[in-house]
This record gives sequence, C-alpha cells and structure tokens, in this order.
Amino acid sequence: MPTCRILLPVLAAISLGAVEADARTSPAPVAVKPPSPADLRQRAAASAATAREIIRRFRLDPLGIAAQLPAAVAGLGEARDLSEQVGDTEAVCDLEAELLWCRRQLASEEVRSRIPAEGARQAEEASRRIEERPAPPAQADEQLARAEAAAAERPEDHLQNALRFFAVAERFAGSPAAIKAQHLSLAAHEAFLRASQEAARRTLFAAPQIRAGTVPMPSGAQMRAQIADLKRAFATAWSDQTTTGRRVLARRLYEEGLRRRAEPPAFAAMLTEALRLAAESDEVELIVLIPDHMMTVFAGYDAVGERRAVLARLRSRPLGQAMLAMGERPDDPAANGLVGRHLALELGRWEPALPLLAKGEDGEWARVARMELARPVRPAEQLATAQAWRELARRAARSEDRLSLGARARIWLERVQPQLEGVQREEADRALAELARDMPFDLRSGDYFGMSPAQWDQFKGTVVAVPARPDRTDAGVALKAGEQVRLVPHPQDTWSFENARRVPVICNWRGPMAKNGERGDWGVEGLEPRRGDQPTGAVVAWLDARDPEAITGVFSGPGRLFLSANKLGVANGAKGEIRVKVVPVREE
Repeated sequence: MPTCRILLPVLAAISLGAVEADARTSPAPVAVKPPSPADLRQRAAASAATAREIIRRFRLDPLGIAAQLPAAVAGLGEARDLSEQVGDTEAVCDLEAELLWCRRQLASEEVRSRIPAEGARQAEEASRRIEERPAPPAQADEQLARAEAAAAERPEDHLQNALRFFAVAERFAGSPAAIKAQHLSLAAHEAFLRASQEAARRTLFAAPQIRAGTVPMPSGAQMRAQIADLKRAFATAWSDQTTTGRRVLARRLYEEGLRRRAEPPAFAAMLTEALRLAAESDEVELIVLIPDHMMTVFAGYDAVGERRAVLARLRSRPLGQAMLAMGERPDDPAANGLVGRHLALELGRWEPALPLLAKGEDGEWARVARMELARPVRPAEQLATAQAWRELARRAARSEDRLSLGARARIWLERVQPQLEGVQREEADRALAELARDMPFDLRSGDYFGMSPAQWDQFKGTVVAVPARPDRTDAGVALKAGEQVRLVPHPQDTWSFENARRVPVICNWRGPMAKNGERGDWGVEGLEPRRGDQPTGAVVAWLDARDPEAITGVFSGPGRLFLSANKLGVANGAKGEIRVKVVPVREE
C-alpha cells in the first residue's frame, strides 16, 4: 500500500493535545495513561463520521449547509492526525482526499458568503494551512487503481467513491488517469444523488430494520424516581399545559433522551414521558419513532404493540384513524395526505412530511412535494420550488396554513436569492420582503429555527447581548410574581470556542452545530458534561438561584433574569456573542 503524504498536512489549528492542568488546582501530578491504538481509531472514526455527515448534506444542499464546512475541515484534520498516529495509511489517504475536496469548496466565493464571520476566519486559516505538494506523475495509475479497488469493495458507498476519484482527478490533472477518474467521480456522485432521493422518499411508516435490545426495563420505582427528577429539571416547561407546550416538551425530552441512551433509567423515563406528551398533543412523528428507539435498548419491548396502543386512544379522530390505516396500508393516498399535512402545517416537521405528501391524493401538493424531494440544485429549479410553495400558500384557506407554506417558500427563496441576477433577483427580493412583513412568528412553538432576522427585529422587547464566556450576564430584568417573559434568540448569531482537544466548535443559541446547521443532533463528542441538561455552548437562562434551562418556553417571576453560555469554563478561545430578546408574554 503506497504511503499518502503528498496532500494536506495536519492543520496546526486542530492539532491534538489535551489542555494542560492548572497547577494551582492540581494538588499533585497524576500519571495519565496514553490512549491505546483502539482508542485513537475510535476517536478518529467519530470525528470522521461527523465530518462526513456534513459533507453528505453539503452535496445535497451546498448553500444551505455551507456554514458547516469549517467544522467538517476540523473533524477531517483531527481524524487524519489520529489515523497517522496508528499507521492507518488507508484512512489517511481517504481523509486527505476529503480535505482536498473541502479546500476546493471553500475557495468558492458563493460558498464562503454563506459562512458566518468566525467560521469564515477559520476556513481561511484552514485553506492557508493546507499545503499541496506536487504529486509524482508516475503514481497516477497506481492511485487510480487504488480508488477503483476501494469502489469495487464498497460499491454502495457512492459519496466516498466520488471523493476518492475526485482526488485523483485533481492531483494528476491532464493525465489519462485523471480524465478517467473525473468521469468515475461524476458517475459516483450521480449514483449518490439517486440513492439520496430514494431515501428521502421513504416514509415514517416504512418498516425499519431493528435489532432488539438486551437491557431489562427499569423497575416501576426507578421510573417514578426518574420522572420526579424530570419534573424538577424541566419545571418551567412542565407547567405549560397547552398543546404547543406539550409538543415542545415532548421534543425536548425525546432529544435529550437519545443523548442519554447509555443511562437506561433516564433514557426510559424521558422517552416514556415524551411518548405520553406526544399522544396528548398529536405529535405524530414521535408516536412513530419513540417505540422503535425503546425497542433497540430494552429486551422484550413490543414497539408495534406499544404504538398501536397509543394510536388506539386516538382512533376517534381522523388523524388517529389515518395513522392506524397507514400501519396496515402504508401507501393509502388519503391517509398519507392527511398525516403529511398535519406534520407539515401543524408541527413544522417537513422532512418526514414530504414523502407522505408526495403519496397523497391532492395532486398539486404531491407535485410540489416531489419537486422538493428531487433535491433541486440548479437556481431555476430552486426558484420554481419556491414559487410552487408560494402558490400553494396563496390558495390556502386557513391563515395558519398560509403562514406555514409561506415559510417553506421563504426557505427556498433565501437559498436561491444569492444566485439570481437581474429581474429574477428583484422578484426574489420583493417576495422575501412581502413574506417577512406578512408572516408573524409564533413564539409559543419554541421552534425558533423557522424565524428570519427580519421577524426577530419585529418583536418588542429588551435586547441582551450574551458574550461567549462562562460568567453569567445580568439581563437587567427583575420579574414580579406573576410576570412572564419569553426569550427569543437571534436566529443567525453564533459564537465559537475550542474544546479540550483544540478542535474549533461553532455554536448558535442551541449549541454546537456539529451535523446540521438547522436542527438535529447537537452533541459534539469530547465536550464536557452539560449543565442543566443543555449542550455545552448553548444559551441557558435562569431566575435567581434556580437551575439553568433552555431559553425556549415561558419564564415566570418572581426573580432576576440571568443568561450565559453553558459550560464554557472548559473551553479555550471563546469569541462572539448571541443576542437574546426578552419579550413580555402580554405582547405576543
């Protein structure tokens, strides 16, 4: 196997090494056992997996995911360094190919315009530190043969194969091997897009392949104790008994529960309560997902039976009837359309909604859903998708539906607008201005990712700039008994820091943007434990001596309001600030 050291030396900005202990707080030096090769390989695999997920999403939506490329570069660089330490030449070669590809993307002005200021600085430093060395022409055929052998061994790994062939085409440009590699890279990328489109069309109700768990279910006493702890930890959210409040809490418990999978009692309690709240508030996606997650951990858990039992309590309503029908007939057009509209319009869960809408009985809805599921990349196709959603919004009977559909149109308009020129650019600008003016944002949803900066500007409240430091920030707001406020973070503000391994991490108000800049898995492997059940780097808030909480939901007096960046005492080089508006509930 040839060595692969002619590309991309390790980025100095993401070199490994733990932070030195503070002599003033360490009573005596403690011998630290060096990590084993197995540990290094595991850490390399985790970093590479996170970076590759960003790259996968970028290939499907380049401008929408552009802000995450610096994090991908950091993860790939760390994984390459670790792989080199254990002598894994195969992994080093693959990682260098991926770093080369990332460098080419970061050179695009269009991509760089979508990266936040701090991320752009890190990307610039990364690009400057990546050094290409001339590749000996004699190695062209050898490297192409290596890429072809890897593709033959893992033919289903279309994206990785595309990146391997891309590296050969770039390094040996103009050679016969490079020309062949370029064609192979394009073919692999097209196969990746086809596979991604097929995966996007799978619905929630497709039977998953689940490996049953082996852990016994916690006892009744354990569950009661865990639920009591949850009610104390999420006291503010638990007090909101509205349908929206229950949905928000169900989602929080579900997401936090998945992060606590290694703690079976906490995992079981969080997901059990999330399922109860989901059933009470018609949070249909969680009704489908939670039993499957429980089955993967606990021995003897009947996911199908539990799901049917929950849905049986909803059978008196059309939504419950539709979900029960889809359990028996997954392609039922009427049921698909009803559940898809509920997911999209009521819950804002568009990703699981789109495949259902595409199977629905309403031909126009199905056509527009299929347009989006095709993952359009060309500006003309993206603009057509935005216009199609906007036309559906104009024809919607309910004002709430017009707002939801308008928000979907705005996502596509914001994505395509920088790529337009002339009359099309002017039309997109006017449409975005109209949508920002006509679409008030529902703060009660807690889903602040759907908010635009223009909508944030419209809220009346006190603006508090929360800097990226562990010290608390006094909001200057003292609530009397009975007074209530909501905290509204700016949707695009970020701050950044380096974790204990000197890996740069960019955060928005909800925490590190590791995999998905909009929503999803917000954990970053290797960070210190969370405080107040929130990720490191998230914005947290509390009144006087209460425990910190996520900033979604209502904060009720009495007490003085404080905010901070969660758990940044373990971080290095923290920079930036996130603005938060304190909005009196009476002004919603």
